[in-house]
Amino acid sequence: MQVVRKLFAIRFLSLTAHSIILILIFWAKEETALTCLPYVNSEVELKTQNIKLTVALSLSLGLLGFELVGFFSISLLNATQSLLSITSHVIAAITLTFFLFDQVECNLLWWLFGFCSIPPAISELAIIIAVLAFNRKPF
Repeated sequence: MQVVRKLFAIRFLSLTAHSIILILIFWAKEETALTCLPYVNSEVELKTQNIKLTVALSLSLGLLGFELVGFFSISLLNATQSLLSITSHVIAAITLTFFLFDQVECNLLWWLFGFCSIPPAISELAIIIAVLAFNRKPF
């Protein structure tokens, strides 16, 4: 039970760190869109890049919110889900920190979305379905 408590705390902190960094990037969306474009660009390219960033960040925040709801309601003590979530969100938080401070290609957000937001959300959904539809224990 001691390990589960530690996993609970680490999972909460990694989810929180990932969400805070996503919100920071969302606030600095204009500057981030400018760093993703070449030095000479048009207004249309800037608007297109801004829309791409908005979609990627919104989808990531939405899946993170879904995972937080599942975390606090059903998969609180599931060690496997905790390990997957911790790994994914720590990798995402570290990579997004580099994304925030360095000039990195904006396509990195889509890669992070695919590898660090979708798998924990899908496994969270599988746990929710298993618990609610099949009356299985969440751990």
